[in-house]
Amino acid sequence: MRDSAMFEGPEGAKRMSTHHMRPCMEPLGKWEHAGDLGVVKYGLNSFGLLEALGKHPDSFRALFVEIIKPPTARDLRDLFIVTYSIPGGNRRWLENDTICHWFNWLAEVQDGECPSLTVAMVLEFATGATVVPPLGFE
Repeated sequence: MRDSAMFEGPEGAKRMSTHHMRPCMEPLGKWEHAGDLGVVKYGLNSFGLLEALGKHPDSFRALFVEIIKPPTARDLRDLFIVTYSIPGGNRRWLENDTICHWFNWLAEVQDGECPSLTVAMVLEFATGATVVPPLGFE
């Protein structure tokens, strides 16, 4: 039972495997025994997250175990907030034209019309990340 720990949830205490938590915990310090998870449990409890995790495990699943989906053109489009010039001016017309071309180009990249590029490559160029993090960039 060295690779397990006791967790308290709405159904009572349960012994759960800590095998999948090791890669996350190792950077924080030397992994000695499952009792080290008490620190993590305390931290989650201090924010009320441990109880929420116990009550609604499916709500948190995407943050911890689900595969992150590849980025789409819409993800990139929604990533940036455009600050436009005043309406009716020459700059505003150019900005609208530029944004329209940007959206169209992203759609072409996504549809494979630019075979040497992927949306993930454009996202990596713009942000340094190849996927949009589950909690976003903000």
